[in-house]
Amino acid sequence: MKLLLTTPCLTSHGGIHNILELANQFAHRGHDVTVYDQSGNGRQTWYPIRCKVTDKLDYNYDRVIIGSPHAAPFISRFIDAGAKVITWLQMIEHWFRPTDIPFYEHSKKFYDGPNMISSATWGLNVIGRQDATVLPTGINPEVFQYYKTDKDYKTVCLESPEPTNPVKDIDRKAIYAALHLKRLGYKIIGFGALPLKKDAKPVFDEYYIKPSVSLINSMYGRSSVLLKCTKYDFRSTAPLEAMTKGTVTVRAITQGDEDLTKENSVRMLYSVPSHEIALQVQDLLNDRLRYAGLQDVCIATAESLKWGNIFGQYEKHIIG
Repeated sequence: MKLLLTTPCLTSHGGIHNILELANQFAHRGHDVTVYDQSGNGRQTWYPIRCKVTDKLDYNYDRVIIGSPHAAPFISRFIDAGAKVITWLQMIEHWFRPTDIPFYEHSKKFYDGPNMISSATWGLNVIGRQDATVLPTGINPEVFQYYKTDKDYKTVCLESPEPTNPVKDIDRKAIYAALHLKRLGYKIIGFGALPLKKDAKPVFDEYYIKPSVSLINSMYGRSSVLLKCTKYDFRSTAPLEAMTKGTVTVRAITQGDEDLTKENSVRMLYSVPSHEIALQVQDLLNDRLRYAGLQDVCIATAESLKWGNIFGQYEKHIIG
């Protein structure tokens, strides 16, 4: 079957990663798959892409997965051309750009799109789409290899500590929590799309901007804890990827990350102060028995989310 997946760009981002990986999964199963890159910036190397990529749009497809509001204006044209269109909601997109009125209009059209799939129950409730299908986020074991590493109980990894938009870690709580931990002798490593601000640089022993997937794997493996703070997320990819190395996530969040439970992670509200977040990390790493229990469930969760275990749910909704 001939499939098109739309993406606003090919930059390093969890939502883009999911679009590219779903394209790879369909291509692996013999479908004729194309990714439409609306930015026109071409193929990038941060994540393996195993299908065609184009910046030229045509409408001759059997199935079209609209990956963001940027392609919402094309929905009716794809339908008129005979394609089954699926809208894939990965975030309340207009929250990223709250003052951009034209983007809000595209987002509204996207939220009303046909055959919606999503990774978050709470987000569907926000936009009133209880008719949509909630699907988990998959992990490709060829990209994020599964191996349990020995832990030093002293290394903490931060993913995207500098906020890229208003719904992420706008108060920089992960950085301030890491500063507390640094003073207690913990090693702090991290990576993200943005460079560190001047005040954050002394916190980190290592920090990488847009690292390769192989380096990300290494960082997860060396870490005992992934520390991630955001106000909102649907299903962020970093905690799931860290699970492939038996690395436990300490998570501060208002809404999101349905796969992270008290059985496989340490969760708290984003409103918790940074010093309390740091204390939660310290308490976890000082309690080896508790850590081992969470780690076991992490590994089992990651195993259950391999694409081979969940792809049928996507295939049923998209192919029919």
